[in-house]
Amino acid sequence: MTRLARHFTPANSDAFSMPAETAKSPMEKIWFIVAMVPKGRVSSYGKLADLAGLPGRARYVSKALKMAPEH
Repeated sequence: MTRLARHFTPANSDAFSMPAETAKSPMEKIWFIVAMVPKGRVSSYGKLADLAGLPGRARYVSKALKMAPEH
């Protein structure tokens, strides 16, 4: 979590209550990381994949976001 904290501050702390390390799937980990991107800030799919421990999987991030639950 310390690596994430250096890059983002929680924007929606109640969006996902689980830490990224306990996510049951890579997709859930991506959802958690995306929820931490502050409102008004942007990040690339490649950067999000790196933070999720999935380097080179930017297309997977795209797929995960397409399948994300509505909030």
